[in-house]
Amino acid sequence: MFSAKEHNYKTIVAGKLFLASPKLFNDVFDGCIYFDYLEFEKKYLLKKYIHNNEYCEAIKKSKEYESSLENLVRYIGLRKENLYALLDSINTGTEGEYVSPIDKSLLEKEIKNKYKAYLKEINKIRNSYYVACFTEAKPENNVSMWYFYAKNYNGFCCEFALDKNRYNLNSSEFTKDDYELNIWKRLHKVNYNAPIPRIDVDYLLTLKIKDVYHDKIINKIVEKSFTYKNRSWKNENEWRLIIKREDDFLEKCDREDALGGIKINYPFLTKLYIVRKRENKEKVEKIKGIIKAQGVPVEMYDIGKGHCSFLEFKNDINIDLMLNNIF
Repeated sequence: MFSAKEHNYKTIVAGKLFLASPKLFNDVFDGCIYFDYLEFEKKYLLKKYIHNNEYCEAIKKSKEYESSLENLVRYIGLRKENLYALLDSINTGTEGEYVSPIDKSLLEKEIKNKYKAYLKEINKIRNSYYVACFTEAKPENNVSMWYFYAKNYNGFCCEFALDKNRYNLNSSEFTKDDYELNIWKRLHKVNYNAPIPRIDVDYLLTLKIKDVYHDKIINKIVEKSFTYKNRSWKNENEWRLIIKREDDFLEKCDREDALGGIKINYPFLTKLYIVRKRENKEKVEKIKGIIKAQGVPVEMYDIGKGHCSFLEFKNDINIDLMLNNIF
């Protein structure tokens, strides 16, 4: 589905497809990695005090929704040395000499800075991908998507078809240069019934911050997150084309940088769909331009009373007359 904006028509006329940066996603949770701060804090402290069994035991006793740092500070405050100092101050009226072995404010700042640094690298990975979204659902069953993605039915819908039956994706029979095969390898069906992949904090903390961006395991988790969505989006029945900025395949795509993403060659357009609205005469000329450039038929829909009805027009010498008459 596309809104009726000039750049969308031009992209399809040119036989290209726009892949967006995740920064443009309409759902802020889309492609986000679950990365809990309290879990990070606990694992970070355990790593920092790995040789201090006493501290580690106190940290491990922290509850799931409790700050491990707070728990550690509380534990240290209850140690015998601290209690003796407190007792001494009560008996003599002067402060005890006991000094805490950790500075809570400095340690808290250290943990937060590390957390933000790792998170920044993970977000850099997320924003290094380009994504295009498709639906398996037929346009006549997609009234809500016509409204939402085609901007109140004023846009248009493109149908693309790839011949998946030609390929065994695990076979070496086809050359690595086969364009359609490379597209198939980067298409993924969205899963609406599983939790979003999580970062293994223990593994993350084995990495230096400068090595996170290029780590294959972290990159795989981030890429996989684009194929998981909340079940409330299930009606979209979605597939996604996902390509990383550093993917060598982009060199074969004749890529073109665009605002908020990239455009690549996508010669798989098979049909256009538009909704009949009499005020959209300007759109007719743009649709004609796509038909002329790409040689595809168009289906028109009347949307009313909660259902769609449609007429199909083939690409022949009468296409101008039929389009003008229907409007």
